[in-house]
Amino acid sequence: LVAADDDQQVVIDDLLGRMALGQCEIVTIYYGAGVDGGVAAALAEQIAARFPALEVEVQAGGQPLYEYIIAAE
Repeated sequence: LVAADDDQQVVIDDLLGRMALGQCEIVTIYYGAGVDGGVAAALAEQIAARFPALEVEVQAGGQPLYEYIIAAE
């Protein structure tokens, strides 16, 4: 666990700031069973706008406990 807050966007922004995204090419967002695909796509658009050099992908992860798992490679 690297970040915690009541506001999900704050946690995502903190996480992205901690990741070495300058060394990455792709960010993949795996969204959980309780997340609407459109909401996950909107998150991907926000990340792509913030980091235009990255390719941002969205996949239905189906995980029951976590709304998002964000991976970078």
